[in-house]
Amino acid sequence: MCAAVVRASRGGRGDAVRGRAKPDGLVAGGGIAPGAYAGRIDARPLQGIGVSETARLTVPTSAAVICGDPLLFRRGPFSGPGWQPVGDPRFRRQERIRVEVPIAGEGGTIGIRLLGRNGTPIPLPIQTGEDRSSGTRTIAGELALAPLAASDYVLEIVMTGNGQQQRVLAPFRIVPW
Repeated sequence: MCAAVVRASRGGRGDAVRGRAKPDGLVAGGGIAPGAYAGRIDARPLQGIGVSETARLTVPTSAAVICGDPLLFRRGPFSGPGWQPVGDPRFRRQERIRVEVPIAGEGGTIGIRLLGRNGTPIPLPIQTGEDRSSGTRTIAGELALAPLAASDYVLEIVMTGNGQQQRVLAPFRIVPW
C-alpha cells in the first residue's frame, strides 16, 4: 500500500490543486483551470523510501482539440498475426505499420499522410479509422511498407477542429535487413 499526494502550482504561487490518490488510481480534489502548471507527485510507501517526481503540465481550454503522443505497432512475418507495440521504430519492408493517436474532443477532420525524409508527401494509401472501444477516441492509420525503400519516413497526423489545427509526427525507419 502506498500514499500519494498530488500538487500542482502555477507561477510559483503555491498549490493551485491538491489531492490524494485513491486506491483505484484516481486523484481526489478540485478541477484544474486552464493554464501551465508545475506538477509534483510524492509517493510514500508504508515501509521504505518515498519517491517524488516533478513534471510540467499544460491544461488546455475545453474547446481545444488535443492529440496525444503517437503509438506505433507492427505486424508481419517476424511479429506474428497480431499487432505488436513498437519499442524500436525500425521496420522491415515485409511488415505493416500502424499508428494510433488518442484524441480528446469531438468533431473535426483528421488526415494521415506519409512523408519522406525531406518532408515531401509520398502518395501511398493509408487505411484510416476511428476506435472508441477503450473509452478514448483513438485515430488509427495502417500502411504496408513493401513499396518503400530503406530510408527514414514520417507519418503525419493532422487534426483540424474548433478553428485550430494540430500536427503530430511519428518518425520511423525502414532497414535493409
